[in-house]
Amino acid sequence: MSARNPLKAALALFALICLCSCGPFGAGPWYAIYQSTQKSKDDTGTIRITYGPEVSALTNTSATIEWVTDIQSDSTVTYGLDTTYGSQEKDAALDTVHSVTLSSLSSDTTYHFRVTSVAASGASGASADKQFTTKVALVVTSAYGPTTPDNGTHYYDS
Repeated sequence: MSARNPLKAALALFALICLCSCGPFGAGPWYAIYQSTQKSKDDTGTIRITYGPEVSALTNTSATIEWVTDIQSDSTVTYGLDTTYGSQEKDAALDTVHSVTLSSLSSDTTYHFRVTSVAASGASGASADKQFTTKVALVVTSAYGPTTPDNGTHYYDS
């Protein structure tokens, strides 16, 4: 352990003792001591979005929005055709990894969205406005009917 930084050395020793005596900061007397030295992240009233929001699983009628926060919080995506939004999907479960699926969207349409997360303490965080465009649905038919067993609906990435 470094003599140049006694606080760092003490914290490393403390972590080692906790790991050896009760698992990774699990139950036991060391956990209470550890907790008493920590300032709650949501004392500041702000939740940080540490990843995202990103759009995944994009189709012509749905999109999944994913993001990660630094503390457990709920998941809300507000979305619409412009920055006045108008629609909202919410998952009240508290978590740090968030995923909300938007459905019943229009094909080949640009949507604006932002994500918001609120912790049990009332601390909150929100992203800036972002956009995505749903995919185009192509229907291919012939004189003999649809050309595929799924009634001719095909998707392509634009």
